[in-house]
Amino acid sequence: IQHVHTAGRLGTLRLLTIWKGGVVKGIWRDLLLYLILYAGISITYRLGFRDEGIKSGFERFCVFMDKFDEYIPLGFILGFYVTQVVNRWWTQVMTIPWLDTLCMNLASYMPGVRMKNTRRLITRWAMLANILTLRRVSTSVVKR
Repeated sequence: IQHVHTAGRLGTLRLLTIWKGGVVKGIWRDLLLYLILYAGISITYRLGFRDEGIKSGFERFCVFMDKFDEYIPLGFILGFYVTQVVNRWWTQVMTIPWLDTLCMNLASYMPGVRMKNTRRLITRWAMLANILTLRRVSTSVVKR
């Protein structure tokens, strides 16, 4: 994140290679394969098909395959996928324990000045457990 504000137009591509996770790192092989196949088909159509009969046959095949595009509702599938990803992320966010609730419950169930040190001790243990858990998830927490 410290490199984002200094990255220029071409620096954005460098940032995509630096980051440990992300969409680009996950799909670059599939994207490269798609681009190679697309370029191969395009070059074959433009340069390889000299005969008009072969070109028109290929175009009829493309129109035939376009009819099957309506059978697979891509918008619905993409929406379903995005919903699943967001739900998974939200479930992870909601499972992170918030210490506020624990501290409020300690203040309710252990009132008074005598229990102040016990409340602090339990809160410190909970914070330590939270930090040790988050260290396994985030590299920036480990570096601290």
